[in-house]
Amino acid sequence: MIILNIGMKWNTDEQRVWRPEEVLYAMEHEGWRVMHMEVKASRTEPTVVAVIKDDNFNDYHVYRLCQALRQDCIAAYRVRRWVRGGFRGRGDLIGPKADKWGQFEWDQFILPDRVTLRRAAMQSTEEIEHA
Repeated sequence: MIILNIGMKWNTDEQRVWRPEEVLYAMEHEGWRVMHMEVKASRTEPTVVAVIKDDNFNDYHVYRLCQALRQDCIAAYRVRRWVRGGFRGRGDLIGPKADKWGQFEWDQFILPDRVTLRRAAMQSTEEIEHA
């Protein structure tokens, strides 16, 4: 399971903002199965918070998504293990200008609510067991 934070403003035009359905289409175009998506406010812009199944997920696809959505980078958190009371994983900034933004900062990362995370983790686990 992967959690993404995708800014909705274009990096080339502060006035232009993607609609959520455009961001969803771009993710699905990369072959990702979006399990949950919502828009939340970050410190700088509206942000899509998406939970995707990790099939077909790699840095190359995130890089392409950045280019398609005119983003400097996308914050991605790869959930490796669901544990009591939370999860463990790794966060990265991925994209053509990720180095401009520095390191992944957990305190800046936006999560979906706990119920959504738990439901997505259970769905992901059930599909793995049934495969």
